[in-house]
Amino acid sequence: MSEGEPTVISTNDGEIVLQQVDGRTNEEDEVVELSLRAKLYRYDAEGGEGWKERGELNKMSEGEPTVISTNDGEIVLQQVDGRTNEEDEVVELSLRAKLYRYDAEGGEGWKERGIGEVKFLRNPETNKTRLLMRREQTLKICANHFISEFMELNAHAGSDKSWVWSTPADFADEVESPETLAIRFNSVENAQNFKEKFDELKVFGATEEDQEEAEDQAEAEAEDQAEAEAEDQAEAEAEEED
Repeated sequence: MSEGEPTVISTNDGEIVLQQVDGRTNEEDEVVELSLRAKLYRYDAEGGEGWKERGELNKMSEGEPTVISTNDGEIVLQQVDGRTNEEDEVVELSLRAKLYRYDAEGGEGWKERGIGEVKFLRNPETNKTRLLMRREQTLKICANHFISEFMELNAHAGSDKSWVWSTPADFADEVESPETLAIRFNSVENAQNFKEKFDELKVFGATEEDQEEAEDQAEAEAEDQAEAEAEDQAEAEAEEED
C-alpha cells in the first residue's frame, strides 16, 4: 500500500475500502503519569437507561475474530499476537536509514531494500547483538542478522554517511542467506554513531571460543603477511643481484 493509497476489497455487494489514516493520537507530546486497565460506564439520564458500558468499541475478546458478512461469504479479521520478539531485547541504538543489498546473482548491482529504523538489539542473557531493520509503514523486516567481531564496516563509495559490510547469515526473508549490505544515513554524525556502536557491540557478546578463533585468525593473517613480505624482499634482492 503506497502512502495515502487505499486497499479495496471487491465483493458482490460493492467494495470495502481500507483507507490509510494518520496514526497520531495527539498523545505523543504528552507525559503519561499513570496507565491502568479498567472498564468505563456512563450514566444515561436522558434516555432513562441508567448505567451503560462505554467500552463498547472494543468488543473483540482475546482470540475472538471480527467477522464482516458479504454475499460472497465472510471476511474474518483475526486477532494476532502482537509480539515482535524484540520485547526481551535491549535497544542499544536506533537510527533512521536507507538500506541497500548487492545483487550478485542477478547482476543488477546495488538495489534498495528499504527505508526505516535500523536497531542494534542485545540479548541481556547471552549478550549477543543482532542488527534489525524494518521498512517504514509495512514494518516488514529488511535486515536481520547477528553481528560478530569478524564483520567490518567499510566506507561505501567514498561517502562519510554510508557503510558497507557482509554477513554470512541474514534472515530478513526468514531463510538464511549470505548478504552484502550497504546503509546510508542522513548525517555524518548518525553514520559515526552507527559505526562506533557496531564496533563496540560486535565483540561484546563474543564467547571464549569466538575470541580464540579470532586470535587464531589474526595469527594466521600475521603469518601470511610475514611470508608475503619475505617473498617480496627475496624478489627485490634477486633483482638487485641481476
